[in-house]
Amino acid sequence: MSKIRLGVIILAAGQSKRMGEENKLTKTFRGAPLIGHVARTVSNLEAADIVAVLGHDAEKVAHVLADSPSVRAVYNSDYGSGMASSLKVAVSTLSGEIDAFLVCLGDMPLISKETIQQLLDAIEPGGSSIVVPTFGGRRGNPVLWSNGYRCHFSELNDDIGAKPLLKKFEGHVIEVEVSDEGVIRDFDDPASFASDKTS
Repeated sequence: MSKIRLGVIILAAGQSKRMGEENKLTKTFRGAPLIGHVARTVSNLEAADIVAVLGHDAEKVAHVLADSPSVRAVYNSDYGSGMASSLKVAVSTLSGEIDAFLVCLGDMPLISKETIQQLLDAIEPGGSSIVVPTFGGRRGNPVLWSNGYRCHFSELNDDIGAKPLLKKFEGHVIEVEVSDEGVIRDFDDPASFASDKTS
């Protein structure tokens, strides 16, 4: 699908606290577990490596991911400390034979393969850029990183993900405006699931 060698990270270790007792990633959404939609989309990207980082309810999430054999599950024993720890695990596990890697959130199931291709079209193999989708001028996910940035992920802490790196390398960010509202829609509480009329 793309001329670059692509790695994909799916962040799926969170504790899903806003959902109460139910894990959002394994909750049924449009006929399938929420994270299953994300896994199927990225499995169609012809990526060189796809890594899903698990933590909370790892066994249940891994059971869903078993339907996407190209997705390799790894466990983050420190998932309770926040998203940064999962990013570190993912980046350290991801194949070195890639040009860029895409960081996806497991609770954002509506992003299309075509939207991801728009991000891939904006990055140059061997370049030094970070590609961020926007919808209505608002930045979203997933974010595509040139492989050269992976060494900087060791700098991350807490539960704010890679935002400090986006700020640090703001001058390298390429924004791609897309027509896909899925880049800004996550499903992390009962209200967000109830708002989706197709579920």
